[in-house]
Amino acid sequence: MTLLTRLSLANRAIVALLSILIVAVGLWATASMKQELLPSIEQPTAVVVVAKPGGSSATLDEQVVVPLSTALTSVAGVDEVRSSTSSGSSQVTVTWSFGADDVKILADVKAATSAVLAQAPDGVTSDVFAGSSSDIPVVALALTSDADADSFAERVDAELVPLIENVPGVRDVELSGRIQQRVVVTLDPAALAAHSIDGQVIAPLLRTAGTVVPAGTSVEGDQALSIEVGQENATLEDIAATPIPTLDGPIPLSAVATVALAPVDQTSLSRADGRPAVGLTITKLPDANAVQVSHAVSDAVAGRLGSLGDGAAMHVTFDQSTMVEQSIHDLSVEGGLGLLFAVLIILIFLLSPRATVITAISIPLSLLIAVIGLRLGGFSLNIFTLAALTVAVGRVVDDSIVVIENITRRRGADGLTVEDVRASVGQVAGAVTASTLTTIAVFLPVAFIGGVSGELFRPFAVTVSIALLASLVVSLTIVPVLAYWFMRHPSTKARASLAAGASSELDTTGIDAETGERTTAMQRTYLPALGFALRRPVTMVIISVVVFAGSLSTIGLLKTDLLGGFADARAVTIEQTIPLGSTLASADAVALEIEKVVSSLDEVESYQTTVSGQGAPVQVGLVLTEDADPDASLTTIRKAVSALPGADDITVSTQATQATSSTIDVVVSGSDEAALAAATDTISAKLGALSEIDTVTSNLAAEQPVLSVSVDPTAAAAQGFTVAEVGAAIAAAVEGEQLGSVTVDGRTHDLMLRSQTTESTPAAIGALSLPVTALQQQRAQKNAANALTAEQEQLAAEAQAKANSAASDQVADLIKTRDTTRSDLAELQAQLATLTANPPPADPDPVTTGDVSALEYQKLVAQLSGAVDSSIEGLNTLDEQIAAAQKVISDGAAQQAETDRLSQAQRDLENVTATAVNVGDVATVSVVEAPATITRIDGVRAVTISALPVGNDLGAAAAGVDGAIAAIDLPDGVSLDQGGAAEEQTESFAQLGLAMLIAIALVYIVLVATFRSLVQPLLLLVSVPLAATGAIGGLLVTGTPLGIPAMIGMLMLIGIVVTNAIVLIDLINDYRRQGASIDDAVRHGARLRLRPIIMTACATVFALLPMAFGLTGGGAFISKSLAIVVIGGLVSSTVLTLLLLPALYTLYERGVERRAERRVAKRAATATATATGDDGDEGPEIDRGRLSP
Repeated sequence: MTLLTRLSLANRAIVALLSILIVAVGLWATASMKQELLPSIEQPTAVVVVAKPGGSSATLDEQVVVPLSTALTSVAGVDEVRSSTSSGSSQVTVTWSFGADDVKILADVKAATSAVLAQAPDGVTSDVFAGSSSDIPVVALALTSDADADSFAERVDAELVPLIENVPGVRDVELSGRIQQRVVVTLDPAALAAHSIDGQVIAPLLRTAGTVVPAGTSVEGDQALSIEVGQENATLEDIAATPIPTLDGPIPLSAVATVALAPVDQTSLSRADGRPAVGLTITKLPDANAVQVSHAVSDAVAGRLGSLGDGAAMHVTFDQSTMVEQSIHDLSVEGGLGLLFAVLIILIFLLSPRATVITAISIPLSLLIAVIGLRLGGFSLNIFTLAALTVAVGRVVDDSIVVIENITRRRGADGLTVEDVRASVGQVAGAVTASTLTTIAVFLPVAFIGGVSGELFRPFAVTVSIALLASLVVSLTIVPVLAYWFMRHPSTKARASLAAGASSELDTTGIDAETGERTTAMQRTYLPALGFALRRPVTMVIISVVVFAGSLSTIGLLKTDLLGGFADARAVTIEQTIPLGSTLASADAVALEIEKVVSSLDEVESYQTTVSGQGAPVQVGLVLTEDADPDASLTTIRKAVSALPGADDITVSTQATQATSSTIDVVVSGSDEAALAAATDTISAKLGALSEIDTVTSNLAAEQPVLSVSVDPTAAAAQGFTVAEVGAAIAAAVEGEQLGSVTVDGRTHDLMLRSQTTESTPAAIGALSLPVTALQQQRAQKNAANALTAEQEQLAAEAQAKANSAASDQVADLIKTRDTTRSDLAELQAQLATLTANPPPADPDPVTTGDVSALEYQKLVAQLSGAVDSSIEGLNTLDEQIAAAQKVISDGAAQQAETDRLSQAQRDLENVTATAVNVGDVATVSVVEAPATITRIDGVRAVTISALPVGNDLGAAAAGVDGAIAAIDLPDGVSLDQGGAAEEQTESFAQLGLAMLIAIALVYIVLVATFRSLVQPLLLLVSVPLAATGAIGGLLVTGTPLGIPAMIGMLMLIGIVVTNAIVLIDLINDYRRQGASIDDAVRHGARLRLRPIIMTACATVFALLPMAFGLTGGGAFISKSLAIVVIGGLVSSTVLTLLLLPALYTLYERGVERRAERRVAKRAATATATATGDDGDEGPEIDRGRLSP
């Protein structure tokens, strides 16, 4: 590494220009880096949101979620599938390991979701979202106005949302609080029946009505025209005029339905300072600067408020930039104080303003180089990288301290030459390089830490590593050049001091010149203790072992935590739980009571209320005034709300952001709902009784009332219905069917079709008319045909009977007439026979002529009478025949009319419609209790019980939970598993423990390469357990829990504490190579390295003190425990290293010398024996502890 020093000293002007360039580029990188709250992390998570309006949790879980969970569990790479299903929607969370192929797994998740939903009931929709830290809103706003809420929301949507979407870096703008409107077409079943229209034909017609169909291109000459068929609906009247085909010709839709623009039923309410509010939630692109996006959005909204209406106001409910800027400010202050303390330490030790300034310059240069590296690597300024830069302040100066201290110490009265500077740097270059590389090496295992902790701390490790590497380069290049320029000629006072010291010393060179340096007061204090350690090395080792063992025995007293969180002390949340199934109106009434209380508090600057239905908690977010005391304000707010109804259900807390889980989760699994509920109650009661646990909650939701429509399968089948069809019919009447979207008056609305107008009460649902099924229609037509056939058969039978009766009467008359005729004939025959047998006698006297004329006259009269009687009889016969003919004609007409009627009835059979049945005819409608939420893990019914520890001692709480659940007898079929913060802590600690072992191995490899010895590096590694002593003590004294930041601090300590040992042993070995004895080399090496070791330790300790005390609070959840561990470990390791390491080195080297002396003596004896005739062979001398002599 001395090559860098030689090149720098030979090209000092170039080094100066490069330094200026580093400053310029570093400042540019600092100003241009994106700033955000947390590092950008692509969470290995996908969330599938399934929605089925009106669906109960049980139905949605059984029909959709269970098959979906099964399919997602089988996706390669997926570790766990969790689902939470409530009325109308379900959220399925799919997780996999960090480092897996996110793109492939997400694609497989989407494919599996699509395949399952293709088989799901109609109306089920889904969305798949990938997890990312970019999903955290960059800013959330609440806008209020004195204008009408609907018109104000429309203006915000039309004017403000497009403006924000055009702000650079904005990914998405979500508008909430607006009352959406939709076009609702409600059918009239009676009108449909009157026009013989099947209601099912309306939906396809509405889907295609008002659409423009591209039909190709028309070419005429040189002009090409696109062909468009149809036109869009522009108004509600256009939709109402949609033609519906019928047998009698088209009729407008309005003849069988009503068309209206109706508001969508609200599911939530939002108010700001008691006024209805429109919410805007803005997220940023992954590579965007959160602070810049937030400021740009706020400025854009503020500039447009005047055009949104009278009294328009903006309320910031969440702003990521505020926390980012506060963190930057706080950590910058802590870093600046650390820099100041480090510089003061250097000045106190070196007593040279020039040397102090030169050393201090390495801090900003190293940090700027680190920022440049972060900028080029695509990292951001966040609380983790900022904390790393702050921590690095105390470390990046160490190399420069060692270099400048050695240059100062070796500077003579005649000043410095280039060769003097090079020689001074060369003496410590190896040690400085090795010490820096060991510190960097300990961060390499961070790459093996998995989970969120590894993702969050990886930028931290990269930042510290770049800063340390930069400090090494600066100490070997820029610092020597500055030392040559500004320390070449010592001051008159320094020159006199150096001359006086030189005259009092022996005329020695080399090691004697250095060991003959004047002993300082610090060295005089240290040498007696060093002398005791060298005289009693075994005693020193025993003391160190006892101290280390004592510190190990106190590990059980340590509190443990995971990572913790951070909060905006001015942001307070009031939350009140309400009964499940509560309406939006009842929840709003609860919210209004809370608003009355908080609006009267002087400590509250503004507040925002969020109210949701279905029993969701009522939330009121408060922003305290600038001068309000957060702790006192919390007490005041709790006291104020304690008088409200349901005060036991109200919680008041500071809004906190957790980087990881903060609860201990116990997962209870089983298929038996009753056993699952019983086990959950038992475990919750046991955990709630623990003193280490603050609150216990579970996601086993209480039952809520559900309107159950229990369909009778037999009755439904008899009417041609399935259970699904009955459900679809009810949904079509209550919720309606979404057919798509339409544009009305220039605005796009959803188009809904309802089958009829109905209320949603249980009685109305029971009386709801179901659509006529094909079976009902077939049965109606069959019944009508059967009735017509029966009527025809009856009429035919009646006609036949009548004809038979008439024929019988006629035959009877004929027979009677025949009988009469026969009787008359017989009588006439008898008379004739009598006349024939008795002829009259002959007249003796012939009649005179007159008498003969009288007889003829009588004969003529008799003939005329007979003729008249015959004519009358003929006329009567004609009348009878005419009447009979007329009767025949009349009967034929009546028969024809009846025939025509029957023919028409036959034709009307195809138009016969069935009578609709009601829901109550095929189902029982009742109100029942059902689970409000159903949760599953990998498809198995599961309940998660979350226990929040008291304070910050996660380890004690986890131990208490383990003991409690171990004593519980679980019902059959119920199993337990633990998760949450305790599981994450165990996993993270195991990974960090492995990382520490790997770090120690890497440090050992670096030390072996540096000292070319296998044993000496082991001596240096003794500093590591010594550091643990101070680290544990620091955590115990301050009451700080052992968490991931503290473990990262211990990981840093492995590299930090070894650096002091490297600097010490390197000089001792140098003296040994120059021929000094063990005691002289150790004594003088330790004496001369005392100041740089103490300087570097003190500089690091004092630089970290502001973070350890948490003076500003910025990033305290990361940096405070880390700083305490480093300070404690560095103090203990420094003290013990200056005493124990020389003792161990002396023990080891003395043992080596004794073994060497014995080998020499043995070899001499062998040589003597050989000379006298004895044969002996002794191998060459080997230092088994070294790789080279």
